[in-house]
Amino acid sequence: MRESALNKIKPVYSEQALEKMKKASKPIIVYNLDHTIYGKYPSVVNTSENLNCYVKTVHRALKSKSKL
Repeated sequence: MRESALNKIKPVYSEQALEKMKKASKPIIVYNLDHTIYGKYPSVVNTSENLNCYVKTVHRALKSKSKL
């Protein structure tokens, strides 16, 4: 399974498709525990890259009630 996952071919999107995806993404504001702003990010992917975590972690945090 690992080998097949590593050999997976990534899709190639056109410029038009990329622009459409960027327009559909929603900005995310990350707060510290004292409710000060930690950072503002244009998408889930950018948030995960800047926080050094997986995209799934950000999705789970957004779906949870506590948002921590």
